[in-house]
Amino acid sequence: AWVGVDASRAMLDRLAHATAGASAGAGTVQGGESRQCSAVCFQASQRHGATGAVALADFSQGLPFRAGAFDACVSVSAAQWLSCAAAGNLAAKQCRLRRFFAAVRHCLKPGARVVLQVYPADVRDTWTMEDSLRRSGLVGGAVTDFP
Repeated sequence: AWVGVDASRAMLDRLAHATAGASAGAGTVQGGESRQCSAVCFQASQRHGATGAVALADFSQGLPFRAGAFDACVSVSAAQWLSCAAAGNLAAKQCRLRRFFAAVRHCLKPGARVVLQVYPADVRDTWTMEDSLRRSGLVGGAVTDFP
């Protein structure tokens, strides 16, 4: 099973509209409104017998999941957008990132893995993310490519 999180109801509505007609069997974790996953997610999850759901949540404020709920986490650009939203304010950026990483850690089972895909603005952004990861109790590093 998988869960997608977005703070934008419009983005979740767009996702539901784009997949109208696909019987994805996905629903929201919060809010009680039924949503469907994208056709690609639906097809991949069906092949593996998995189901999916989406959650309307501002992940800069934490995540709406119980402790140890997940075996793994794949995050596409979440940390990047948290970093961009606090551009120019290092303390706010660190706070948002630490809160997010602490919430991710809380939701994971012991020994679970996390993969984060980000496009940092510069090497200082990378350092800030790595520092926030460590302070949140997650162990890891960055593999970067600045085109």
